[in-house]
Amino acid sequence: MMRNVRSTAIQRSILVMVAVALAATAAYSVSQQGSKQSSDTIAREYRASGPTLSLRLSQPESGVITGATVQRNPSTGRIARVRGETPVPGARTPREAADRYLRTYARVLGIAPNLRDVQAFFHNTSLTGDHLRYQQVVNGLPVIGATISVHVNKRLAVVRVNNGTVSIKAKAPAARFDNRNGAIGAALAALNVPGAPMAAPTASPAIYNDSSRPVPVWLVHIETREPAGSWEILVRESDLKVLRIVNRARFVDGDGMVFVPNPVTTSGQANLTDDNDADSPALNNERVAVKLKDLDGSGFLQGPFCSTAPTDMQPRANEPSLTYNYLRSDDRFEEVMCYYHIDTSQRYIQSLGFTNVNNRVQGMNANGSTADNAWYSPGTGNILTGSGGVDDAEDAHVILHEYGHSIQDNQVPGWGAAHEGGSMGEGFGDYWGVTSFTGIGPNSPAWDVYVATWDAVSYNPGDPAYLRRLDSPKHYPEDMTGEVHADGEIWSACLWQIRDIVGATRADTMILESHFYLSPDAGFVDGATAILDANEALYSGADQDAILQVFVDRGILVDQRITKLSAAYLPCSAGQSVMLSAVLTRVYNGSPVEGKDITFSVAGTVIGIATTDANGLAEQAYTIPLATPPGDIPYEAVFDGDADANASSANAALYVIKLSSIAGSVTDSGA
Repeated sequence: MMRNVRSTAIQRSILVMVAVALAATAAYSVSQQGSKQSSDTIAREYRASGPTLSLRLSQPESGVITGATVQRNPSTGRIARVRGETPVPGARTPREAADRYLRTYARVLGIAPNLRDVQAFFHNTSLTGDHLRYQQVVNGLPVIGATISVHVNKRLAVVRVNNGTVSIKAKAPAARFDNRNGAIGAALAALNVPGAPMAAPTASPAIYNDSSRPVPVWLVHIETREPAGSWEILVRESDLKVLRIVNRARFVDGDGMVFVPNPVTTSGQANLTDDNDADSPALNNERVAVKLKDLDGSGFLQGPFCSTAPTDMQPRANEPSLTYNYLRSDDRFEEVMCYYHIDTSQRYIQSLGFTNVNNRVQGMNANGSTADNAWYSPGTGNILTGSGGVDDAEDAHVILHEYGHSIQDNQVPGWGAAHEGGSMGEGFGDYWGVTSFTGIGPNSPAWDVYVATWDAVSYNPGDPAYLRRLDSPKHYPEDMTGEVHADGEIWSACLWQIRDIVGATRADTMILESHFYLSPDAGFVDGATAILDANEALYSGADQDAILQVFVDRGILVDQRITKLSAAYLPCSAGQSVMLSAVLTRVYNGSPVEGKDITFSVAGTVIGIATTDANGLAEQAYTIPLATPPGDIPYEAVFDGDADANASSANAALYVIKLSSIAGSVTDSGA
């Protein structure tokens, strides 16, 4: 797969290895293959644990890094996230700013001050700045799943850091790495799938972190068609024992790609059927004439952003006239759909201002499997569509869903190392598959929220059929199931709501921009704050409160600006001087809010304004008039709110008692 920055041979290999991450957090494990897995032995001996939620981080803390808050990995105490603008004096380039920052805060971040244990391997530029990624290394070999990303704004200040490096407490044992073929053989034997691999397996030296002990391993990559998989297998160098097997292919459950986007959507007819790929007037009439831009003239469907060269299950479309008018029963029709929709999507991305978001030739293997599945392979960078049920590539929703995976993997190599990241990938894929096709067909906008309305007729017929929808009411985290497609509906619903608030162009732009801020192990909270940061940087925070509320309502974020003002009932007597008090705190963690003006009113009359101290306490003196009868006098404390903290108020009362001297004590004789 094409990348933006490549320097040394080690750096090139890192791009393949970056977030195999531990199989325990992989979105797709051997144990999840079910009936498609031919060997129970693999599942029993090398089973990866099921999906888990992304890393839960500590509450934000300040004072560790200048101008920023940090969050830690509670299990290790290491700083995992840094957010906030930190100037880097003297930096002249983004790379220099990132390097200087890492040297300055190396000990805080848990890396060597001379950066000997991290190696820059990826540098990308977005609309708001530059994004540099570093691979942790031991003896020059990449530590699997251990990266740190530094995000630099246009002022050469660091605004965000994602630290996935790990603690290595032992010396790596000597390793010769002289038996590549043996490692590949061990991986193939452990995988034990029918049929030959789709391409020659590869193996690269790496380090696996086993409880802070570095273990030299071969990282073997194998592509298979049956079962569909892009397999990454860890083989211990010393004895060729297989340690992990992870399937990193990105799948969608169904295939189909017709027209713009498909015949069900454009016709509004939910009763259309595939009829074993047969032609019919109802289906053929939904085709539209389009321009296939910038073909290379070879007669094949090849251009600057898409090529169907990987297609290997059928004769490729080859038209010297460059006219590709096929009926849907012709398998070459799916090639045309792949080319047009991928090319159109990339041109749309560039129209938003991005010149390096998956700006490459996307390989498409049309009808490359007889399964009812399509997937993106991080190993090859290609997308494969199947021919089971409705042909996948007859539904543009499915094509662009898979392109969404390719987009994210290009922006953040190794995207989806944790379950929530995989779920965000599926949610974004659904969103990207639909966002360009709203307002089409007689049933828009009601049908705009349905994904794969043509592909799904073979497995989920309805009015219309659909694979998933973008308006799920699911709430985080109680509706999480541990299945990435189901849990992805939480994320896609958030994106769809944001689109409703700001419009398609702004939403698509900020969502794409937000990906640059993330790391392979990102979770829902990371994704939400990245969107908020992107909106702030791109659009000066326009509609920020409404966007934040989307994530708050969904359960992903807590609005840290929400405050609570507390005031207490106070017994007193006529003529007495008392001190009214109120305490201002943040709801999400109970921390005090300092430096805010609190207005005090007694019986509806303002008596003064006091400022909260470090404990959130504001106090205002007040003297009870002498003529005040016994009973309650209401008083109110009001905070008007500002950009940092939301408004809140509290109501209490002064309880005026009638004093009587009885046996030397003060009692309340009532009214």
